[in-house]
Parts: sequence; structure tokens; C-alpha cells
Amino acid sequence: HTRLVSDWSSDVCFFRSGTVPLGAEDWMKIALFGLLSMIFLSVFVFAGLLCSVFTRVPVLSAVAFLFAWMTLIFVIPNLGGTLAGLTGSAPTPRQMREARLEIPDRYTLTSTMSADQVASVKLERETAREQLLLSYLRSLVAQVDFGRDLTRVSPASAFSYAAERIVGGGTFRLTHFVDNAVRYRQGFLRAIIEADKNDPKSEHRFVPWWCGGNHFSQLAVDPGPSKVFRDTLPSAGEGLAAAFWDVFLLQI
Repeated sequence: HTRLVSDWSSDVCFFRSGTVPLGAEDWMKIALFGLLSMIFLSVFVFAGLLCSVFTRVPVLSAVAFLFAWMTLIFVIPNLGGTLAGLTGSAPTPRQMREARLEIPDRYTLTSTMSADQVASVKLERETAREQLLLSYLRSLVAQVDFGRDLTRVSPASAFSYAAERIVGGGTFRLTHFVDNAVRYRQGFLRAIIEADKNDPKSEHRFVPWWCGGNHFSQLAVDPGPSKVFRDTLPSAGEGLAAAFWDVFLLQI
């Protein structure tokens, strides 16, 4: 592996090569992927045997196997995205922009509001924007999963989805990352609020955009471990549990 480290201030680039250590969790994922690959290959061996049993002519057996292989490998997997796009319910980017522009109308500001009320309304706006973004992401993931459900009859699709979950990639990894980011944000805010409560000079106004004096602690505090974002990868057990039905379909 090669990593490029750039120092833009001096326009100097350094190259450093090394190895990536593999832990027990990594070897477990590799072993599970190898076992999954053997199951996947055995499916087509079994399909070839079936074609030879039901067709006595070798040429017809080869043609039948080729037809089945093309259908299962290329046709069915590629239909999932098309069918999901036609029948899915995920909003379009235009609909998302329109929904975002409607948020200020739902949480209006007036000249008669106090500073606390203005801050509260602005916080509600930001919360609504964040929830809108998360719901859009979940709707896209749901649409992808729906397309996959339509193509799981194909061993190639089941193998691809199972492998993706076992190694920790794709939408499984994306949702795991988003969950980690949301937990980090919530934990970091809780740590800040707890630190602010220990300052007697603070007015403990935890909403942002509030106009005033010492509405929040001016002390330099260390939030502790919550200040570090830890994007933990899905474990081999979590990946195997998520891939259970795909592995089951490959075996039957």
C-alpha cells in the first residue's frame, strides 16, 4: 500500500509505503468470504448437473446451462435497479429542495418574538433540515434494498449482497456510518451541556443563535472521549447476521 502525504504550504510531496496489519476480525471476514465463494460456485456446479440430467444431448445441455447462466448472472441482477426506480417511493432531488424551502414557512419568525423564541425557532429549523436529510437518505437506502429484494432469486445477486455485508461495504456500511455519526453528534452535545452545567457564571442557554451575554460557558473545557469521532466498522458477526437470508438462499 502506498499513501501520498501532501504539504501544500511547501508544495512537497512525500511517499511512504508499508503494510496494513490484519487482525482476528479481518481474518474472520476473509474466511467467511471464502466460504461464501465456495457456496456460490457450488450453485452453478449443481445447475450444470441439472442441465445434464434433464437433457440427454450434450449440446442442448450446454445451451441450457448457458441460457440459465446468462439469465441469473446478467438479466435478473440488472432488472433490480430498473424495477426499483419505477416502483420506488424515494423523493426526487427537486422534491427535496422544495421540502427544504418550505421549512422556514413552517417555523416562522416574527418581530414580536423574544431572543429565546428566535433562538428556539432557528434551532427547530436546523433540526427539521437534519431530519429531512436523514429521511431522504433512508428512503434511498430503502429503494436500493427493495430493488435487491426483487433480484435475490439470482444466485449472483444473493452472493453480491451477502459478500457486501460480510466485508462491511455498500449500503450496510453507509447506514452504519450514519448511525455512528448521529451517535457522535448526540454524545458530543451532551458532553458540552454537562460541562456548561458546572459553570455557575453561565446562564445555561443551550440553544444556539441566542443574542445576549454569558448565555453559555466561557470556560475552556475538555469534553473527554466524546470529542473523538470513532467510526467503528461492522464486525464479522454483524455482517454475517445481516447476510443470513442471502446465504440461506444460496444454500437452497
